[in-house]
Amino acid sequence: MPGAQPALVCGCEGLGDHKASSRGGRAVGGYRSRRCYDAMVLSMTHLCDLRLAPQKSLKVPRSWSGGEGSWLCDDRDDLLNRRPDRVWMWGLSMFSIPSRHLAVLGAVCAMLFLAGCGSKEPEQRKAFIAFMEYAVAHWTTDSMQTLDHQQKEKFGPYADHYQIIVDFNAAMSEGNKALSEPNKVQQKLTNLKQLQDNWQQIAPLRSQMTRVADSLAGDLRKAEDLRAGLKQPDDVKSVYDKLFAKLVTTPAKAIRTVMPSLQETFQVTEEKGQFLSENRGAVKISPLGMSVDVPDPALASKWKEILKREEAAGRHLLNAIAEVAAQ
Repeated sequence: MPGAQPALVCGCEGLGDHKASSRGGRAVGGYRSRRCYDAMVLSMTHLCDLRLAPQKSLKVPRSWSGGEGSWLCDDRDDLLNRRPDRVWMWGLSMFSIPSRHLAVLGAVCAMLFLAGCGSKEPEQRKAFIAFMEYAVAHWTTDSMQTLDHQQKEKFGPYADHYQIIVDFNAAMSEGNKALSEPNKVQQKLTNLKQLQDNWQQIAPLRSQMTRVADSLAGDLRKAEDLRAGLKQPDDVKSVYDKLFAKLVTTPAKAIRTVMPSLQETFQVTEEKGQFLSENRGAVKISPLGMSVDVPDPALASKWKEILKREEAAGRHLLNAIAEVAAQ
């Protein structure tokens, strides 16, 4: 048709152009103003993949046209003028739903959807804050708990925030188990005679302690990076920071503080055992293994140097433990 305006099409059917109505404030299809109705029509038709296309005929029910077949709507106003109280949407051809009902239904559904998406967050936040406050007040790394299924549902996405702390403590616990081996060996070295016979067991333990320290440093970096990426409201962040400091930062710092002095102590102990073993015929250990006699002056001087380093290592370890206790 020459000069025809492009039509808005729902599916493959035309609904006309965007020309303004000339009927002003006349009530159309139950709406107080034509402008309001026009806006509703455009919004509803856009729900059906509305697009610009050449004008085509719009198939409508017989009850609309009063006869068989279909009729051509010249533009949108033509459609609205014939039956302004109905909008025939492609895909709903089995129903004739008043457009005003569709508009109201769409608005209600949208509000319910938005309400359903956001309503749980305040409750989840409140529950998670209360949980963390209790943990800060009562828990240690030995008594902290993992979340059960009910708590994970209760905290929502905040459960993942707490999982960062849980994962770090699990890794640290594995490290502590590895560090328990030096204690077992140390129990076997309660006197100089035992040290003379078993000093070779110390070197593997020192290597294991180094691996634990390196692994812990990596686990701490990972936890801190994950924490830095969290998006938390201020009230959650303030409590989470306290919990993270208590169950992650503080115990990790304690281990890092004590570890060098502990390794120094084991290194000197290993040197003592090696000296006693290599000079077995030149030294005399007391029956209870609490003292040693070194008659040779050169060996005695070397023994005294080892004892001095042992004393210094012991002071360093005590100072590190005191520093941890003061935190």
